[in-house]
Amino acid sequence: MKKLAMIIALALLTGCGSAKDNADSSKPVESSVYEVPTEETPTDAETSAEEAAEDFPLLTEGETGAVYNTDMKFHVTEEGVEYLKNGEVVQLLSVDTSSLMLYSDPESVLVEDDFDFDLYADLFVMTSFSPYNSLGVYFRYDPESGEFKEWPELSEIGFFAQPNDAAGILTVHEKGSAVDYEDRSYDWQEGKPVLVGVDRQYASGEEILIDHFTVTDGQEELYMREKLVQDDNGEFRQEEVPID
Repeated sequence: MKKLAMIIALALLTGCGSAKDNADSSKPVESSVYEVPTEETPTDAETSAEEAAEDFPLLTEGETGAVYNTDMKFHVTEEGVEYLKNGEVVQLLSVDTSSLMLYSDPESVLVEDDFDFDLYADLFVMTSFSPYNSLGVYFRYDPESGEFKEWPELSEIGFFAQPNDAAGILTVHEKGSAVDYEDRSYDWQEGKPVLVGVDRQYASGEEILIDHFTVTDGQEELYMREKLVQDDNGEFRQEEVPID
């Protein structure tokens, strides 16, 4: 019973993964990174094109952390995602949008973020969902052409990746259950995301452990192990334990 209570409490603690649990798994789920509407009956997508923003400002020397194309406009259709400029469709991104079309406002499910830290927002398009995770494909924004390009290096990862601008790291949070999860950290090296770290949480007997790995050339090396300890107030804290 003690372990059961601990797992239930942990389910609340670890509910901040890439997608939150949904009481009805047949419906789209709500992501922790962006809000997802969950109306049961989807309505027609908006058909009127909105005017695009003014030209992007020039980069300022020494300026970091800014993204200069955050006023992009998109329209989700059954054929793909339309990218608009000045109210006109200039590019159709070919992608499976069947999952997005389940939402009354499918454009709100698109994620615009700077996944390669070049100060321009790119695009993640969710193509499927589960009670725990969001899967999709990525498109990279090319500031020279002003259009998006397919991004196989990130699309091969498949899961939504959260950018950490300060560290220049992408983190994928993949949940397997209310207790089990794996965080994978990717660093950009020669234009490709390279796995450099893994944090893996799992149940072991009466304990819940977290193993921390560095990854070099695809090889994992365990450098720290922690366990979750519940205090008298029901709060969890991590406590380092010896590695067997």
